[in-house]
Amino acid sequence: MRSLMEESNLLGKGVSFKKVQGLGSDLVQQLGEQLGFENPPMRSVIPGAVVFDIPLGDRKIANFSDYVDLTSEININRIVIPGGVDVDGKYIEISLCDSNVYHTLGGGMTGGGKSQFEKAMVLYLALRYPPCLVRLALSDVKLVSLTCCNGLPHLIAPVAEDAASTLQIFNYLVAEQELRYQEFKRVGVENINEYNQMFHDCPMPPGWCFIVAEFCNHQNHDKLNLMLKLCRVQML
Repeated sequence: MRSLMEESNLLGKGVSFKKVQGLGSDLVQQLGEQLGFENPPMRSVIPGAVVFDIPLGDRKIANFSDYVDLTSEININRIVIPGGVDVDGKYIEISLCDSNVYHTLGGGMTGGGKSQFEKAMVLYLALRYPPCLVRLALSDVKLVSLTCCNGLPHLIAPVAEDAASTLQIFNYLVAEQELRYQEFKRVGVENINEYNQMFHDCPMPPGWCFIVAEFCNHQNHDKLNLMLKLCRVQML
């Protein structure tokens, strides 16, 4: 759903964002009251300007089927997920094959749409790519977001419902990653894209996408182990 529009205000010469930020939350709160918003507009900074995200009065539904493409030819070297619609109504895709996008973190306040984003990501990957190209690993310790995905042929295991089973999946993926790196070393390539270009008739086995819902809900001692494993897992 498109719910915001972006308003940029250029800063005068010599005015830093910290000076505007120093005005405190009173300014933002006052703007919200004057504009008739229940919640004051959020603020952020871009080079040379301060940005206020103002809620739209006439919100529009961004339907999944109006934006995603499920029919065009698949590029095995560019596996993507839907990133949503920006404030200008532009559809955003996130490439999981980009060397800078091994990990994607989604955050937001309660009711902000995090679970819907996760479900849309799983739905797109399952509809767009066959299991021979993309395999999924899912973790949902709150049991309300991703457990409905049990039964998908793309899953390498049932949806993990606690920290212990989540850690088992991480261990499996790290071991699988090490085997693939050994294969990369043997043939003299650095990543899966180079491998698939070299062996286009027999590409590398499917890429892995591990989606962890409510990561912060894992117990502290398990969270450290998960973070260490997460740092080693890359989208292959």
